[in-house]
Amino acid sequence: MSKIAFIYPGQGAQAVGMGADFYEKSPLSKAVFDQASEVVSLDLKKLCFEENDLLNKTEYTQVAMVTACLAMTRAVEAMGLHADMTAGLSLGEYCAIAVAGGMCDLDAIRTVRARGIFMEHAAPEGTGAMSAVLGLDAGVIEDVLRDREGVSIANYNCPGQIVITGEAKAVDEAGNALKEAGARRVLPLKVSGPFHSPMMQPAGEELAKVFAGVSMNPLKIPYVANINAEVITDCGRIEGLLENVRKEQDAQHLTELQLLQAQVNPHFLYNTLDTIVWLVEGGMQQDAVDMITSLSVFFRTSLSKGKDIIPLSEEERHTLSYLEIQQSRYRDIMEFEINIPSELDGVMIPKLTLQPLAENALYHGIKNKRGKGKILIEGFDLDEDNMMLRVTDNGQGMTPERLHEVQEAICTGERAGFGLAAVSERIKLYYGPGYGLKISSTEGEGTVMEVYMAKKINLNK
Repeated sequence: MSKIAFIYPGQGAQAVGMGADFYEKSPLSKAVFDQASEVVSLDLKKLCFEENDLLNKTEYTQVAMVTACLAMTRAVEAMGLHADMTAGLSLGEYCAIAVAGGMCDLDAIRTVRARGIFMEHAAPEGTGAMSAVLGLDAGVIEDVLRDREGVSIANYNCPGQIVITGEAKAVDEAGNALKEAGARRVLPLKVSGPFHSPMMQPAGEELAKVFAGVSMNPLKIPYVANINAEVITDCGRIEGLLENVRKEQDAQHLTELQLLQAQVNPHFLYNTLDTIVWLVEGGMQQDAVDMITSLSVFFRTSLSKGKDIIPLSEEERHTLSYLEIQQSRYRDIMEFEINIPSELDGVMIPKLTLQPLAENALYHGIKNKRGKGKILIEGFDLDEDNMMLRVTDNGQGMTPERLHEVQEAICTGERAGFGLAAVSERIKLYYGPGYGLKISSTEGEGTVMEVYMAKKINLNK
């Protein structure tokens, strides 16, 4: 006995006029459009049926597509055609869940309206892109993308058609490289954002809050989940899958942050080696030996693989080695002091937590100060469960405008050029909300950076 599956499209399949004939001929389709327009405060008839500049914008595309698909489905069902199973590509999964009975139509429409807004804000139009790679083996694509930043594979649609996603420039450059590697075509997709990329993580966090208020109903028929192609028969599995997606996104983002933090500035290495040569040539062999020793300690931590969690004492030694090297170069303008209580030595923390802050204090504070400056690193045992690490410099400080920019970057996860956001994000991912980096600064007086963390870290990350 044959069975029927309803399969729903993802974003990029939208077209002006979609659903118009159903609206005109089916009372059920008309009701879906009219009720959806009311609950999301949008004229969806105008959005879907008339030429406009909004239909291809993520904020509007998603609600338009899901509304049109559900409106057409209800008309088809009224004619006696019913699905035995549903599935949907990306955005289409919301239609699949609704038609399978997992949520009501209006909840699905409300959810994707919020989803579209969150995704648009996470990556404003023009900052991200997606392209379909045709006629190239998945392994070749993976090899081409392996050492590229800002671009990754979004969808393994089928053999010979794989979608890449990420920062607009990175996607474009990767597309050219894939053509050189043998791709038959690389087609930019008609989307306004880098979907299925780490850039969407803030949207996912906000969407989880929306889902908390959505009532999930027992499924009437199975649907196929996007994340793992599992046939879902129990609505309780939906929330579990969503949590798995969130965890996978967090893990991917954490890996990217780890790689970002572990990158050693080549100028730091070159300058250090030049200084060692100068010391040797000047007959200062012991100073050269001391610097080589410090450099060895520095790299032992920076380049250690598979070891992202280390005792605070090791992070302190790593930071000390960095500052000792820099003091040899900047002894006329920099001095430093480290005061961390010994009782905190054994506390496990993410590596490269302190050193980037010390680097920021030197390059953006002390170096731009007239006269000699000081970097002070302190540790504080706040209570039974919590601690704080503080890096203070008496350098040039920041203007109120620049301070606000950096604080916003830390809050939103943007880089701001300092690497401070990466430190804060890693802390939040490991320890949860309420932890992270706080920064204050006064122009002409200096900057204070404080990292708040628990004494026990989540080692499941």
